[in-house]
Amino acid sequence: MKHTYKITGMTCDNCKEKITQTLKSIPGITQVDVNWEKELAKISMSKHIQISVMQEALTLLGNYSISMDMETSITQLKVKKNHLKDLIPLFVIVGVILVFSVITTLIMTQNFSFGMRMFMGGFFVVFGVLKLLRLKDFVIAYKEYDIIAKRSNIYAYVYPFIELGLGILYFINFVPFITNTITIIVMSIGAIGVYIKLLKKEEIPCACLGTVFKVPMTWVTLAEDLLMVVMAIIMLILM
Repeated sequence: MKHTYKITGMTCDNCKEKITQTLKSIPGITQVDVNWEKELAKISMSKHIQISVMQEALTLLGNYSISMDMETSITQLKVKKNHLKDLIPLFVIVGVILVFSVITTLIMTQNFSFGMRMFMGGFFVVFGVLKLLRLKDFVIAYKEYDIIAKRSNIYAYVYPFIELGLGILYFINFVPFITNTITIIVMSIGAIGVYIKLLKKEEIPCACLGTVFKVPMTWVTLAEDLLMVVMAIIMLILM
């Protein structure tokens, strides 16, 4: 895969050479073509490399900053065409959770509020566990777009446990007001980060399923966060 990035801070050919060699030394990067006058770098990869990884390497060189360029590469355009196919794992998992909540509701109470609670509980438990399976990789991916995780490693590492905890709280129906309030706050914060990245049209992986499944960030990711916010608000209203 090939991506085009914008690198600021370069002033000469020496900068170009240092940056080129540094980026090439990162495992997974196969080719680097830097143009310091245009502040652009075309980077070929054998696997997706997070911007945060490249930024960390460049920071050791000097005051350089790397970000995704608005001009999308040919490979990125192909990825866009395959978004629907790439989202199949997400649709399947959400579908299974929905079936679980419907069956549980029909068997137990046939109550709409109970059904929503089962869906939200299943959602947070499954998504939280998937993130925990590869926690370090999740943190790297999550820091790419979450507005708090970018500034706090602690929050990035704790986030999967927050989701898992919320799922358990929904299942046992413990202090619904607090549970739903936390959900609204946490998922709203997540939605802001996703929305900002989508506006920039950056092609990055979504960390919603951890790194177990390779899911691209799309407007479906935003809809997923907002759905949890809306459902939590409805749960508060129905209390």
